[in-house]
Amino acid sequence: MILATGVNTLQVVNLDRIRFHEEYEPHRLDVTCYAIRMEGVLRHPPIAMQMRDGSYVILDGAHRTHALEALGCKRAVLQVVKPEQFALESWSHALPNGDWLEPLKQDPQIEWAQENGDGLALAEVVDEYGGRCFLYPAGRTVDLEERLTAWHRIVDSYTKKLPVQRFSQWSGNPGQGKVHFCYPAWSVQELEEIVLRERVMPAGVTRCIVEGRVLNLRVPLDLLLASTFDEGRWDSLREEWGRSLRLYTESVFLCE
Repeated sequence: MILATGVNTLQVVNLDRIRFHEEYEPHRLDVTCYAIRMEGVLRHPPIAMQMRDGSYVILDGAHRTHALEALGCKRAVLQVVKPEQFALESWSHALPNGDWLEPLKQDPQIEWAQENGDGLALAEVVDEYGGRCFLYPAGRTVDLEERLTAWHRIVDSYTKKLPVQRFSQWSGNPGQGKVHFCYPAWSVQELEEIVLRERVMPAGVTRCIVEGRVLNLRVPLDLLLASTFDEGRWDSLREEWGRSLRLYTESVFLCE
């Protein structure tokens, strides 16, 4: 039953019905395009949620989906999940300390504070000695558009200049010469509202946790490129995947 449910979450969706909640990184997109083109398959289906306007927002796999578009595909295979089937978390960023922080500290659209009493800070900054500051949009506005704009200014202040190491859990001090930018998770409702306003979140911050994720399908690229979709071939692939899926519940360590 669980294995059948995994296959049943797969949907073929035309690319013009797909939307994105975050920016993409050009270099990473180039690498992804090359890998898919060389292998001739889409290994892992992106994770998506259908929104109230009927379109699908990519929760995980933006670069894979953009790569399919860049390669001329007409459609994508998505694993479509409902809000109760996933959790939105966030990546934090480990960065080298340095003078690059000064312009951010002087940015009139960003407010630095010593406390996060209202819980609405956009980011928590932890220095190498364990000192903490919290970043807000100027005036601590609760307007979604203004908060999103300020969040972009924070992330953009370093992503194109510095090596960024992402991490999901952290305890202790960053260490000598390091600084951490820790981000709270946004809600599913906020994410959907941002997308419907035709805005995006910064790249590399949102993290989607899905139980029962389907991996290593190896969807043939020509199926996604063809001008006419082959329903019979798709049905055959689904039957094959249904016989081949294996559910692993033990903890594993994956070297990426």
